[in-house]
Amino acid sequence: IDPYLNLDKQISSGVDYALEYKFKNDMGQFTYNLSAARLISRKTIAGEESDILSDLGIVVTNLGNMVGINGSPKWKANSSLKWRNQAWSAALTMEHTGKFEETSASITDSEGNREYWKIDAWHRFNAYIGYDFTHDAAQGMKISFGIKNLFDKLPPMADERFGLFGGIH
Repeated sequence: IDPYLNLDKQISSGVDYALEYKFKNDMGQFTYNLSAARLISRKTIAGEESDILSDLGIVVTNLGNMVGINGSPKWKANSSLKWRNQAWSAALTMEHTGKFEETSASITDSEGNREYWKIDAWHRFNAYIGYDFTHDAAQGMKISFGIKNLFDKLPPMADERFGLFGGIH
C-alpha cells in the first residue's frame, strides 16, 4: 500500500476573524493586525479503500471529528504591530497555537479509561527591523534583521519526529 495514498474523505468547517487598525502620529505610521481561526469541525470519513482495509482486519484510525486532536487545535491566531517611518520599518508579531491531544501517546487507567497526551497551547513572538534604500546605487534594495522566537520558548513536547508537531509549531 502506498503510504501517501488518500484513503479517506475530509470535511472541515470553521470561522476566520480579522481586524486591522492603522494610525499615524509624529513617530510614523502604525498598523495593528489580529487574525484568528476557530476550527469547528474536521471530520474524516472512511473511503472505499479504508473499508476494504477494515474488512481485512487492518485498523484504520483517525476517523470522526478530529478537532482538538493530532495537530488540529480549535484556535490559531496571529497578531502584529508594525511601524514605518520613511525608510525605516519594524514589527513585533505573536503566533498562537491552541491546545490539542495526541493519540499516538496515551495511558489507560485501572478502569480502562484512555487518556491521550496533552499538547499545551503555545505562543511565539518574532521581531524585525528594516531599512529601504531610496538613494544612490542601492535604490530599490531593502535590508532587514529579524529574530524568530524572540524569547527562545520551546514548543510543547510531542510524540512526533524531533519531539514536536513541526507543521504547526
